[in-house]
Amino acid sequence: MTFENYPDSPLDNETAYTVLQNTTHHGGVWQPDSLFGPRYTLRSSLALGNYSVNGTVERGGRTFVQLSADGTAEDEESVTAYEGTVLVTSEGVVHGVEESFENIPYDREGPIEDANNTYVESSITLDTDVEWSGPPAWVGEVPQLSLSIVEDGQAVEIRNTGEEDLPANATFDVFGANETIQRASISRMPDDVTGTVTTDARLEPGEAVYVTAGADGSASSFALHDEPTRGEYTFGFAGLTGGPENVYYRLATGVEAPPWQNESSYLAEQAAQSLGPAILANS
Repeated sequence: MTFENYPDSPLDNETAYTVLQNTTHHGGVWQPDSLFGPRYTLRSSLALGNYSVNGTVERGGRTFVQLSADGTAEDEESVTAYEGTVLVTSEGVVHGVEESFENIPYDREGPIEDANNTYVESSITLDTDVEWSGPPAWVGEVPQLSLSIVEDGQAVEIRNTGEEDLPANATFDVFGANETIQRASISRMPDDVTGTVTTDARLEPGEAVYVTAGADGSASSFALHDEPTRGEYTFGFAGLTGGPENVYYRLATGVEAPPWQNESSYLAEQAAQSLGPAILANS
């Protein structure tokens, strides 16, 4: 699944646009309606507990699947004595989370000796009745780019997937690694290899350019091509930042979801299935 986000930041006498793919952006103007705050909060909660489907419950005339956790998730060392309950709609949307646990104080060296654990109780309720109205109108006015690894990993494709031209002289920093990375989000691009490329012509809708790098991945070996070309460096992960004036792109590809995120998706799917077609039809 590819996650995309399009925040805009009104500044003095101008508006800056940010386009994200499979990554997050930290810093800059705070977005009051940020998607990342709720997502990060839910992700953090669901990652802590060992959840499983535990029947259905009625709340306010609605039927929810209940997920319960009676212990801490495997390999989770920062908390103990975890207990939690999650209510999920028929579409797999999280409606609410109740949890409690003991937080183990950590520093860079590991658990802090002789430090007292902190007992935490948390309750999260979300409005799941809001209908998605689609992206804002200005999204159609911003050149839409996608990033993908092609040519058996030996090139990175930057494609214009929107309806607006990407202006010439757009400069991008490109990051790469031989292996895919396993993260739920990216606040800092892996930079095993890094280079800079600049487009020399407008990139029209449907067109693409291709980035290659030398075997050593040196910055000077990065090159931009108009046609599919195989380089010597093999990309497992690729990231891109930069862009033309007033538009900032932060794109990533070669990102795998961590095991707990796959498990959460599985539980959401099981929750939807356990409600049955009659509930689905009436939801």
